[in-house]
Amino acid sequence: MADPTNTFVSGTGIQSSPVNTNFNESTADIQIYTGSDFDASQSGAAGTTSNNHTLSIAGGAMYRYVKIAVTVKSELNAFDSGSARTTLKIETAENGGSFTSRFNQDILFLSQGTDDPSVDDVKTIVFYYDPTAGEISNGLDVKLTGSGITSGASGGGTADITNIQTVLEYI
Repeated sequence: MADPTNTFVSGTGIQSSPVNTNFNESTADIQIYTGSDFDASQSGAAGTTSNNHTLSIAGGAMYRYVKIAVTVKSELNAFDSGSARTTLKIETAENGGSFTSRFNQDILFLSQGTDDPSVDDVKTIVFYYDPTAGEISNGLDVKLTGSGITSGASGGGTADITNIQTVLEYI
């Protein structure tokens, strides 16, 4: 009977190259944005303030998907029968093309009812996007729009949305 401790020969059965290839393909390119271009601040009577910023990924840089992670701080204060809320919109387009919203509506980050005390919160949304063949070969634009919204006939409030960190990870 053969000794079982001596039956494995390096390089046979389990190959190291397929295992290494699998791990090597898990590397991703990352783009981190900490700027304030899509920050928005609305105060006073009923109104909306929106700002946006576009991040671009070069053609040929991605193969499978794009992970979009947006972390924002929302600060709200409603007074004099007013209310406040903050929203985020995520849109994508082939570089230079027309943008398409990734959701049927803006993402509600924080909402405050009439005359509620001040609130603030930090939230992160993570969205995995499957780019089209055109976006993969020609590049992808990701447009983020932050909005502060107040309402109320006599008062309103304040609604601020602030980018802390936005990360695009693409493989």
